Amino acid sequence: MLALVIGLLQLRRFRRAMLAVLLAAGLGTVPACLSSGGAPSGWVVTMCDVGQGDALVLPAGDAAIVVDVGPDPEPVDACLEALGVDRVALLVLSHFHIDHTAGIGGVMEGREVAAILAPPPGEARYGYELVEERAGSVPVLEAVPGEVFAFGDTRLEVLGPPADPLSGTRSDPNNNSVALRAEVAGTSVLLAGDVELEGQRALLDRGAGLGVDVLKVPHHGSSFQVPEFLEAADPAVALVGVGAGNEYGHPDPGPLGLLEKGGALVFRTDEDGRITVSRSGGRIEVRTEG
Repeated sequence: MLALVIGLLQLRRFRRAMLAVLLAAGLGTVPACLSSGGAPSGWVVTMCDVGQGDALVLPAGDAAIVVDVGPDPEPVDACLEALGVDRVALLVLSHFHIDHTAGIGGVMEGREVAAILAPPPGEARYGYELVEERAGSVPVLEAVPGEVFAFGDTRLEVLGPPADPLSGTRSDPNNNSVALRAEVAGTSVLLAGDVELEGQRALLDRGAGLGVDVLKVPHHGSSFQVPEFLEAADPAVALVGVGAGNEYGHPDPGPLGLLEKGGALVFRTDEDGRITVSRSGGRIEVRTEG
């Protein structure tokens, strides 16, 4: 067994998983990592493996909440199938870049979708028009800061974009992403889309509730991160949606190193595949499906 553990620790794909299990066994107070399929009991959030893009799923009573849909329909559809999702209480599109919207058909086709929540389209017209076409008769709601949605044991609070959208930034669609704080049966999750420096500072300035158990690292872990934002989030688990060998150099090692230094376990879809966070008793568990 010791030889097997040592051997697995040499393989980068298994290193974090093995370390998490060893730490959990030794300390009993840090996230455990197991390899398993499906949504376990105590399910909090799943980050789907959709390549270079984002798609996350949270429980919503007898339905689910989907946040972003990735760049292609097939991966997000497969993820929802694996989780047994056939009803979507709310589809949230953080912004209209195609790596977050072009997979919308994988959610809409064959499933009941009650409503879509999104920011103003801004300059990302192609993604907006694609969503408008696919939405059909499904109502599209505009995200309003302070608005709260409740589904079963899951509560969503809209933190951003600001009422007066940011302009003149490096990427206005990114910085005006829908940012959400989710509470799932007592476990907190921060979903901040692709907010970059200006968007993160705006959330800090508004005193948004950023301290959470789980952080969806903004903008695929790019270098455009405010250290104080990551420190305020102070997650136990950080999730990065990123495609293997992507042309953008995502994720940047600087922000990931800062999160790890703060005590977070960082998981990324290019190395870990689908990632599911759940809570069992007083402990957070992370399950990967590579």
